[in-house]
Amino acid sequence: MIEVMAAIHMGHRAPWECTFAKEQRSRCLPGKKPRTDHEYFEVLSLCILQAGLSWASVRRSWPRYRSAFLNFEIAKVAHATPAALLRRPGALRNPKKVAALVADAREFERIRAEHGTFARYLRTVKSEKDACTILRERFKHVGPYTAEFYLHCVGRSPFKRVPCPAPPPPVCPEPLPARCPSVRDAAHDRRR
Repeated sequence: MIEVMAAIHMGHRAPWECTFAKEQRSRCLPGKKPRTDHEYFEVLSLCILQAGLSWASVRRSWPRYRSAFLNFEIAKVAHATPAALLRRPGALRNPKKVAALVADAREFERIRAEHGTFARYLRTVKSEKDACTILRERFKHVGPYTAEFYLHCVGRSPFKRVPCPAPPPPVCPEPLPARCPSVRDAAHDRRR
């Protein structure tokens, strides 16, 4: 039984078989390369919608999400309003994520107009680091981890745990104090 569980844990394929949280160590095999732009967009939508949620529950709810979000048909989502999608039965009720899906469907349409297909567009990007950066710049609600996982899901790269470049930290004009008072310290001071 332990060997069976280990095999499942070590050999599942992204994204549809993956149910592990990103913090869990697993050997998630790269996803298969999508055959159509529709499949590329659906995987991007999955990566956006599942951020911060239980992967297993998102996979279980996927048929409901697929129906609510117009089967992830790029043209239909691009021409929908976030408010209309939020009212549909079964839709995820996160307005920022839904607005991102609409904006990203529109961006997919622009990319297809420029390059013919999304796959052709991805082939123009040579390095994984550049691909992560471009995904973060062109698509809404896509951060470093989402970009990296998306590329892994579409079979673009082996899932090397080399993170996509994160935005630079804000520059503080003054040096930080050695110890900042915490809320707990303030409450403790009031009791004295």
